[in-house]
Amino acid sequence: TNYDNTKNGINENLGRELLELFTVGRTTGYTETDVKNAARLLTGYKVKVFDGYAASYDASDHWTGPIAVLDFKHKNASSDGRLALQALLSYLALHPATAKRVSRRLCQRFVSDTPSTKLVNAVASAYTKSGSDVKATLRALRAHPEFLASQRRRMRAPVDDVVATSRVLGLRPTRPTDDKSFVQHALWMASSIGQDPYRWPRPDGFPETTATYASAARMVRSWQIHYALGGNWWQSSSLSRPSAANSLPSAWPRRLDEIVEHQSRVLLGRIPESGVVSTVSAMLGRKPESTFAAVSDVSDWHLSVIRGVLLNTPQGVLK
Repeated sequence: TNYDNTKNGINENLGRELLELFTVGRTTGYTETDVKNAARLLTGYKVKVFDGYAASYDASDHWTGPIAVLDFKHKNASSDGRLALQALLSYLALHPATAKRVSRRLCQRFVSDTPSTKLVNAVASAYTKSGSDVKATLRALRAHPEFLASQRRRMRAPVDDVVATSRVLGLRPTRPTDDKSFVQHALWMASSIGQDPYRWPRPDGFPETTATYASAARMVRSWQIHYALGGNWWQSSSLSRPSAANSLPSAWPRRLDEIVEHQSRVLLGRIPESGVVSTVSAMLGRKPESTFAAVSDVSDWHLSVIRGVLLNTPQGVLK
């Protein structure tokens, strides 16, 4: 909406979002005057809506005059207000409230829906000391004991689920050409389990909390998608997919339980949990010790069941 935010008519939307969503947050106590002043500094920035969305700056549209946002003050005397805006953005980015909000969101994504104050403070401290450097902030998060203790305790969000499953299966999308392209199918899959990319109705983005996506309906759909991706049910185009020969053991014959263990090591990095082999055996109607003479005897259906069962275990759905 900033394309129609000019010195002759202030549009508060982006100024409000800058404070409420992208930096300090509502609990900081900013006022309506702060919102308007933030919007005033944003005047001059343009985008060609519905015409390529090219960005530009028009100094003739920039509002000039003294600006105060929270404790930030600027004369804002030049018609080219880009330096003044940059100063405001730097102030907001390094504000203690921003450090806490950014850190809490990162901790929710990677550690817990309710991260401890100790963890948030440690990450916020790294954020502030590094001058808002993202790499330094993430390193501090990764080095914290609570991060290490959170392994396999959080469910993947829907988009992460589709991406992680595709990655461990070795699927490599190419440039989409039609509605049967894998990229299009991946979007449909993510949408069906709770995240339609770029379509969250508010500007605050999809929630990072696991509880948001932990419904029974979501889990059933995720399980179905794991089977589908494991066995290439969708027959997607614009996709490079490893052949069975390249994703299964090289020496044959092999027993069913050996194939399951091999796929578990490939997909999950560990041996299968108790009950996995018997589940696969029951679904395929074959005994665990039954033998496959050659890789050609392993069909897409076999792979779908083996991989689906593995990816539907807690080790497959948790991160």
